[in-house]
Amino acid sequence: MVGRVSRCQCFQFNAIQQLSMARIIHRNCSLFHRRRKTGMTPTPSSYFASNSTTPTTSNSVTFASVDDALDSFSKMLHMNPRPSVVKFGQLVNSLVRMNAFQAALYASRQMELAGVPHNLYTLSMLLRCFCKFGRVDFGYAVLSRALKFGIQFDDVMLSTLIDGLCKVGRVIEAARLVHKIRILGYHPDAFSYTIIIDGLCKLGQTSAGLELLKNMKEFGCQPNEWS
Repeated sequence: MVGRVSRCQCFQFNAIQQLSMARIIHRNCSLFHRRRKTGMTPTPSSYFASNSTTPTTSNSVTFASVDDALDSFSKMLHMNPRPSVVKFGQLVNSLVRMNAFQAALYASRQMELAGVPHNLYTLSMLLRCFCKFGRVDFGYAVLSRALKFGIQFDDVMLSTLIDGLCKVGRVIEAARLVHKIRILGYHPDAFSYTIIIDGLCKLGQTSAGLELLKNMKEFGCQPNEWS
C-alpha cells in the first residue's frame, strides 16, 4: 500500500534522482546508504534511480544503439530458459534512458505477449513512456495492470500519472483519480496533491486549490512548503 512519504523522504528521493542525472555517482550512493541507516527504507524507484546511470552496476546495461538493444531483446525472448524479468526491466530502462520511448513501449508489449510478467520497475518505465508521449489514457491501464498482477504501485508511479494528466490540462481528472485511489485504500503523498493544486491554480480555480490544500490533513497527508 502506498504510504505517506515525509518531507525529508521526498527531498532525499529527488536528490538521489538529480544526482543520478548529473552522474555524481559517489554522492548519490552516499545519500542512498545514509537514507537506509536513518531507518528510511528506500523505495524501488529510489533504488533504481540511484543505479540508473551507473554503467558498472548489475542494474544497468548499456547498448551502442536502439537497434542493438532491440536485437538483444529479441534474442532474450528466444532464449531457453529466458532471462528473469529483472533483465528485461534493465533493457526497457536502457531504451528509456536513450529516449527511445516508442521502442520501450514496443518491448514492454512484446514482453506481455511472450508471457514475461511485469514488476513494479517495468511498469514504472512503461508509465513514464506513456506520460512522456502524453498518452495518459494508457497510463490508467498501467495502474490497472499493477492491480491485476498484484503489484502495489508506489508514490512515484502515481505522481507520474498525475503530473502527466495535469500537463495536458486534465487537472480535474487527476483530482478524481486521487479520490478513487483513496477509496481503494491508497494514500497519495504531498507531492501528488501539490501537482493538482498547482494545476488548479493555473486554470484559475484558486478556490478549488485552496479547498484541496485545506482538506489534505483530513485525507491523512501533511502539506509541505511546496503545497
